[in-house]
Amino acid sequence: MLFKICISAVIIGCTSSLGIIYANTFVERTRFLANLIYALQILETEIVYTNTPLPEVLIKTANKTSSEITRIFENTANILLRKEGYIFSEAWKKAIDESNNIKKINQEDKELLISLGNGLGISNTQDQIKHIDLVRAGIKRNYESSLISQKKNTRLYKNLGLLLGLTIVVIFF
Repeated sequence: MLFKICISAVIIGCTSSLGIIYANTFVERTRFLANLIYALQILETEIVYTNTPLPEVLIKTANKTSSEITRIFENTANILLRKEGYIFSEAWKKAIDESNNIKKINQEDKELLISLGNGLGISNTQDQIKHIDLVRAGIKRNYESSLISQKKNTRLYKNLGLLLGLTIVVIFF
């Protein structure tokens, strides 16, 4: 009898943990998008108020952002500083592709980020700011959509994990 109770507790604990882990993917995506919006604001500020080259702006932005986003900015800056003949858009796309292990980014976010690279470093400050604003607006839409999805699905998957565990226990014991 004690054995069945222990096994039941382990099953319920494991399935509840799986539900919590899956539910947290929605929270992580929302947090990632919020950090990305913040990084774009920093990038815009650096471009408007400083007259530094783009690789240095990217490094400054990377130093002020979270780890996943930091990799994209640092990789782009490193590619440009190595002077291998890449233009900014190519270096930016390569850095995004190298950072492909970011699970929180979906295809639409990736396309928005790639489009950002097409508008930086090739025009004047005002055009670059307009392009950053356009991309940031798209990221904000995705952020708001992610918030709705998070509110809807987080509780669902946590409860689903618990109920799955209870169902397994009831069926087998």
